[in-house]
Amino acid sequence: MYICICKNVTEKQVSNAVSDGACSMKEVCSQLGIATGCGKCGSHAREVFNRSIADVRLNSAQPVADET
Repeated sequence: MYICICKNVTEKQVSNAVSDGACSMKEVCSQLGIATGCGKCGSHAREVFNRSIADVRLNSAQPVADET
């Protein structure tokens, strides 16, 4: 789904930016140009960014070894 119509940015592009190492909304905006046109996409972009950061952290978490 498109997040930013002005810059033609999709949710997938935001997720990919996070997966590729963007660790702040500022970095994502800088890379993709989100919220630099009309700005209406900012809140939705932030939601997708937060969800993507949570997914990356969850997927990179090391399983705890069973001590038994």
